[in-house]
Amino acid sequence: MPKVEREKVKDTIKCPEGGTHIWIWQGKYYYCNKCGGQIDKARLKEETDPTYMVSVAAATAVVGYDLFVNQVFARAPNDRIITGVGVKGSAAALDTLVDLYVDETRIAGGLANISTGVPNNDDIMSMEDLYVPAGAQLRCIITDAPSTNPINVIISLEDM
Repeated sequence: MPKVEREKVKDTIKCPEGGTHIWIWQGKYYYCNKCGGQIDKARLKEETDPTYMVSVAAATAVVGYDLFVNQVFARAPNDRIITGVGVKGSAAALDTLVDLYVDETRIAGGLANISTGVPNNDDIMSMEDLYVPAGAQLRCIITDAPSTNPINVIISLEDM
């Protein structure tokens, strides 16, 4: 979710009045101070959380391989939370497993590819706000390798 200045949020959703919405919290909803539109917290979070996706060939994604190696989002100078993750790809559903780590601590295990193809926001499973401290390395380790075709992981992170 974009930085919240206590009650004001700016996002990238196009505003009918031009530019982007500027949401201001007023009681139960965020209201755009340009067009008067409204949105609830859950919907705004869903539409503005930054998501990142990696795709790695099956030949590379062997057991023990870190799918997030060399990804700029894997390490950040600020505290973050993982709000969700989705795994798809390979040749068949449930033939690949990954574990999520923060540095050397496993924070989620046995995440399987739910189907073939490329994940989108609908495929993100809630992770109930898993904490990632500033400077920590986020890792996604293959524990059961894909048989064929790339494995694709999408992750949703939120700055704290």
